[in-house]
Amino acid sequence: MHYPVGQAIGTKRSLRQIVPMANYFSRRVLGRAPAHPSSQHLRFLLWWFVSLAIFFVPLRSFVSLAVSDEQYSYTLAVPLISFFLVWLKKESIFSQKTRYFGTFELSLLTIAASLASLIGAASLLGRSAGLSLDLLALLLSWVAVFASCYGAESLKAAAFPAAFLLLMIPLPGRAMHDIVFFLQQASADATARLFRIIGVPFLRTGFQFSLPGVDIEIAQECSGIRSSASLLVCSLLVGYLFVRTSWRRACFVLIIVPVSILKNAIRIVTLSWLAIHVDPGFLYGSLHHRGGLAFTLPAIGMMGLTLWVLRRSEAIPDEQASVTLENDRGTNG
Repeated sequence: MHYPVGQAIGTKRSLRQIVPMANYFSRRVLGRAPAHPSSQHLRFLLWWFVSLAIFFVPLRSFVSLAVSDEQYSYTLAVPLISFFLVWLKKESIFSQKTRYFGTFELSLLTIAASLASLIGAASLLGRSAGLSLDLLALLLSWVAVFASCYGAESLKAAAFPAAFLLLMIPLPGRAMHDIVFFLQQASADATARLFRIIGVPFLRTGFQFSLPGVDIEIAQECSGIRSSASLLVCSLLVGYLFVRTSWRRACFVLIIVPVSILKNAIRIVTLSWLAIHVDPGFLYGSLHHRGGLAFTLPAIGMMGLTLWVLRRSEAIPDEQASVTLENDRGTNG
């Protein structure tokens, strides 16, 4: 699939027309450094809509890709989740003392420089990376506008929702191919081990398995990339909301890799066993094509157990500290 490259701003003339008009409106109506929160929100919304207009072409391609290719369908939910996180943490984000680190025009200059460099890089890296780099430039412009409107402290408080937006960027074709291949290989290895455990004889050639009465192949569509991406998004969100320490959050996210591989192997082995002992139609039926939720539930259970262990490990030091404090008070008393 080919993506438009270098169309994020259309032409230099269109950028010269849009930016000065918005800048003039921002100065005259909203003021240069608004102190009232509503004025800050209006300024941010103004420049957010300007960025949507400037990046209309890559945004249209992004939506088309997410709708047509299920591997990228999760990307549509990322900005909604990020905005929800900002709303959820609005008390801590927007209550920060506004400390501007540059003028409004300097922020615009930074945005323009980022756009120029990234779009130029897209033309050098090839057409497949064009959409990804255009969206990265869009996200950088959102961060710059947010920092200009609300200040550096608010941006620091909103660091995770801002970084979470990076999941909105679709991976270039080559990177996605490498990830899918890794998941295929890992799923095939895990499937072979499960077949040995349950005593199913097989002959393996790469991703193909010859079983008693049926032959199966772990194709790219069976790699589990869609469910793995969904689990990754959920693990990042749950870890941010319910786990306090950074290293535990990292562990919770990394556990997604073996869980996704094991979940996919269980799905393949289950369908294969049913095809051998019940009906070969299970390899082509509704359980194969629409039974993803049934096999995702065990993965969610494993993630839930991991979350419980991590939260419990965080609570133990707190309980020990509380007991120590009470003992100190009893001794002093």
